[in-house]
Amino acid sequence: MMAKTTPSPINNAPQFVEVFPIKTDAIPPLTAYQMRLVGELTPAEQTWIGTRLVAKLRAAHPGYWFWASLRVITDSPPPIFNLIHTLDQLRAEQPDIYNWIELLEEDYAWGATPEAITDYVMRGPVQALERPISEALAKTAYGIKNTLVEREHRIRAWEVDGQPALSLAVVTRLLYEPEFGVYAATLKDPDELIGLLAADKTSTTIGEITKIVGKVKDSRERLLKESKRDLMREQIAAAPDDALVVRMLVGYDELDYVATALRLLIRVEDAEKFAIKPQMIERALSLQPAMRAQLVKVVSEIVKGAHLIDKAFTSANQPDLFVSSKPDVTLRFGENKSRELDPEKLPRDFQTLGAHTRLSKYDREPIRAVVINTLADEEEVAFFVEALKRAMSREYGFTLDIVRERKVRVVTQANLESAVRLLAKEDTPLVIVFLADEESDDEDEAIGDRYARVQTIGRGLSCLIIHEGTMHKPEAMPDIVMGILARTGNTPYLLQEPIPYADRVVGLHLIRQHKKDGDHITGIARIFRADGGLIKAIIAGSLANEGDEGEGLPDALLEKLLPREHIKGQRVMIHHDGRLKRDVMLSLDQWEQANGASFAAVEIVRRGIPRIYALKQGKIEPPEWGSTFRLSDTEAFLVSSFAAADMTPQPIHLRVEPPLTIDQAIHSVMTFSLFHYGALRQPKLPITIHHSDLIELSIARGVMPVPFVSDLPFWL
Repeated sequence: MMAKTTPSPINNAPQFVEVFPIKTDAIPPLTAYQMRLVGELTPAEQTWIGTRLVAKLRAAHPGYWFWASLRVITDSPPPIFNLIHTLDQLRAEQPDIYNWIELLEEDYAWGATPEAITDYVMRGPVQALERPISEALAKTAYGIKNTLVEREHRIRAWEVDGQPALSLAVVTRLLYEPEFGVYAATLKDPDELIGLLAADKTSTTIGEITKIVGKVKDSRERLLKESKRDLMREQIAAAPDDALVVRMLVGYDELDYVATALRLLIRVEDAEKFAIKPQMIERALSLQPAMRAQLVKVVSEIVKGAHLIDKAFTSANQPDLFVSSKPDVTLRFGENKSRELDPEKLPRDFQTLGAHTRLSKYDREPIRAVVINTLADEEEVAFFVEALKRAMSREYGFTLDIVRERKVRVVTQANLESAVRLLAKEDTPLVIVFLADEESDDEDEAIGDRYARVQTIGRGLSCLIIHEGTMHKPEAMPDIVMGILARTGNTPYLLQEPIPYADRVVGLHLIRQHKKDGDHITGIARIFRADGGLIKAIIAGSLANEGDEGEGLPDALLEKLLPREHIKGQRVMIHHDGRLKRDVMLSLDQWEQANGASFAAVEIVRRGIPRIYALKQGKIEPPEWGSTFRLSDTEAFLVSSFAAADMTPQPIHLRVEPPLTIDQAIHSVMTFSLFHYGALRQPKLPITIHHSDLIELSIARGVMPVPFVSDLPFWL
């Protein structure tokens, strides 16, 4: 049966999304000016000057001013004489910047694009509403031990069906209530701050602490010179001499801050450091759909009150934008037997039909595994392991041999790291970890799960986590067996018919690191056949090309990540983790041409995407798996994971460029989400880029070996 690639309309529960069309009839006419320059400048250089110019114009003239599409845009054009006078003053004050501008001339041919309208609304009228929105959300804040649970709004610009739109979302931040210095004073060593997350009090900047630089008295003068913002300069000037100066990783940049200008943020993985129960943090971060929608309404009512947006997009008012993208595929199991996909019946189909492919070595030898047991009841784990062995032997014809067990009484990063390092010496393909049941939100795994995966996946070791509650569910045994077989190189099932629009599907994740000898680029590539079979997982790195950010990927690195023998003459679909930079796309284009291949990239953005909701019998509930909101022929929001009834899954954002269609991109992502063999909870990312963040973290810590090549899906 050929896989269908066309999504079908939503025909069950009505849906709505956290995206609102802008009321364009309420937007005043916009005027655009172009800078006539005295010399040649690149677009980046023009933008550097233009953004500074609009800041000055904003201070000197009424109305809203902003820089977009290499133009100065405003809703209040002043008399031309006033504009000339302002420009003359700026040239006299800062000739090195403004002498580049010969004059500003109105662009009469320019028309307000959807992008320009959203820029205007975001930077002008919406920004003016910051205070009332923050005050309204402040009323929803509450406290738990040493922690303020704070709600913050996030507003983003979008283009939906050719029209400007805004998304309104609310995020939860957990702020450590005492001041930064109060917490630091409780530590034996200030270096214990390294790895914590902190927020700049004077902006929205968030970063991870990477170094303790010293005391303010030794850095005040330098920091004052480096700071460009008045609010931050005030913080630096007012900081006590003995206050700490810390270095933070913000994006790819490392910046120094006085500690008094920071607030500590608490994540689930930081619970033990702040003596807070992880469950309290998880509950604060996990919002039920109705509560989340109500918080968004708090924000939307204020923006609607300013006559800036209309009602949210719904399947009632825009039915063509809401579709169901559940993949219609047939899976092939053992002895070439097949079944049409039914997610609920999939474990039973596997139990009945057996594994598609069995490694020949397991005809002669057992599957060897080691165990990490964090549960108090050792006898319970022993009974379960014996039942697992019997099931694998009797029903699936595999022998399981537990080579060694390590008991861990307190689940911490350090204790799990010690256990994994010890058991890694046994050279087995699988680590089975028994953990207590934990709550988790829709974005992140529970704390114990994440600790275990960081230490195992981060070393290239396959890991299967079994929770205490799972041991009491006989119906989960096929999933557990499926997970063990897949992680040891066997294949539970594949597609009966390969996807028709690609020969290879490659998951690609790129990491840029600044080191003493220059910039390094590390790539993670996972290469699959069109039927879902893993060919190779490759991690490789090299020095970046000369010229830094704008020079793309070195040929030597491409040769390692996308070897000729796997992609030559093939149609290759690339699932890229995040947005693709233009220089990287150019490098891929060149490698494509050099190998007679055809590349088609799907950008998969995982964070900060507006949520989709369903209305069922008058109640706001999570949307079904596969629910899709189409922004255009090249962009969509996709609900790629199953959601618990009390959680609101965050979609992923897919972007493509023609000739690849958004329907093909959606189908490929949904299809390659089927190969999380044995997962009791469907992850949101396809197997092609799953757990890239954990691998990146391990590369940054120097734990993951680079280069690294594996035939096993160790990241499951």
